Amino acid sequence: MKAGELSCPSHVPAWTGRIPRSEYTSEREYYRTCQGLTSIPYDIPADALEVYIKGNPIRTLRANDFSHLSQCTQLLLEYNEIQVIQVGAFTGLTALEELSLSGNNISRVEPGTLSGLSALTSLSLYWNVMTEIPTGLSTGLTALDNLVMSSNKISRIGPGAFFGFSTLTELWLRDNIITEIPTGAFTGLSSLEWLALRGNEISRIEPGAFSGLTALRHLWLHSNVLTEIPAGVFTGLPSLEVLGLNHNNISHIEPGAFSGLTALTQLLLFNNTLITLPWTLFSSVENRGNIHHPASLALLLSGNPLHCNASVCWMKQGEQDSWLTWWYYGYSYPECSNHPDIHWSEVNLNCPTQGKSIYPLHVMSLPLFRN
Repeated sequence: MKAGELSCPSHVPAWTGRIPRSEYTSEREYYRTCQGLTSIPYDIPADALEVYIKGNPIRTLRANDFSHLSQCTQLLLEYNEIQVIQVGAFTGLTALEELSLSGNNISRVEPGTLSGLSALTSLSLYWNVMTEIPTGLSTGLTALDNLVMSSNKISRIGPGAFFGFSTLTELWLRDNIITEIPTGAFTGLSSLEWLALRGNEISRIEPGAFSGLTALRHLWLHSNVLTEIPAGVFTGLPSLEVLGLNHNNISHIEPGAFSGLTALTQLLLFNNTLITLPWTLFSSVENRGNIHHPASLALLLSGNPLHCNASVCWMKQGEQDSWLTWWYYGYSYPECSNHPDIHWSEVNLNCPTQGKSIYPLHVMSLPLFRN
């Protein structure tokens, strides 16, 4: 460290930007990292496009702090100590497309705080201390596409929490402490395609919890504490392609739980406590297939204590008919808990003929990414 240079606090991630400097100013870029700033400085160039202020002990964003930055498109205020955001703090940022307030101490955002940010497409409030979805957060955000509220302390989703977010396509709520998903929790998110709820404490999902999410393609519910999947939970998801339920404690899935999932191509159930998985669970899934595995459903099932008896006959028959195969990249074949000394490939059952399946089923095991 050079003489006079300040060190970053321990909670501030190492600098990974394309300009590896703690202080940098050019005609269109302004970077101030770990400089001991206690307020937003006044020397930000009026024509700056990118403003990045990180790792400073700034606790309050004041009204009109950025009012002269009408051309700014990216404002990153990460890993500071921001607690208070005054209404009007973002006045004047009419061209702003990306705003990150990640890694601060924000517990609430007052209604109207973000009004006027009509060009904003990405908002990150990751790693703060919010306990609920802020009321009125959507006011003025007519172009918002991506909202990140992961790693907060959100415990519930209140009625109407997402009213006004009709343009949102990605919502990240992972790693909070949400315990249940009530009916109609996501009303208003008619354009949503990606919903990440992994790493919460969800034990209950009410029927109709996801109703209205007609554009949703990816739903991630893994790493929660679910023990069963009731019928009707996934009603109203005609576009859903990927459903992640792995790493829960699911031991029972009711008939009709997957009814209506006509676009489903991947169902992740690995690392649960399923003893049996009746083929009738999928009898109502009119699968349309995908480009890599035409007319197939990828069922990821390893890490469950399956009983290798007549209940798995449909899987073995599928293997014999070549419409069911096991792929594994980091995950193993299903384990036979009642015959632990027998490998799945050695299981031979005198299964009755069940006839042809209503569609080809492709069973595999793959690691997760991105979510």
